[in-house]
Amino acid sequence: MLEHFTSKQIRFMFLLHQWHTLMNYSPENSLPEAVSKEEQFNSFFKNIKAILRQCNIDATEQKWNEKDEQL
Repeated sequence: MLEHFTSKQIRFMFLLHQWHTLMNYSPENSLPEAVSKEEQFNSFFKNIKAILRQCNIDATEQKWNEKDEQL
């Protein structure tokens, strides 16, 4: 499996599988969903990093303010 897929993709495959059912492994059915989920997670964290790069930490209040508490 490691020749064709990354270890992270294999982990996602196991995480997406229900624990109480038998696992029928097939590269055609099981792993495309895992590859898709890995891409979604990577995209999410890349977006977060991009947003954080634009944020000025020194100018941003680090404590909760009244607006945050109301939210």
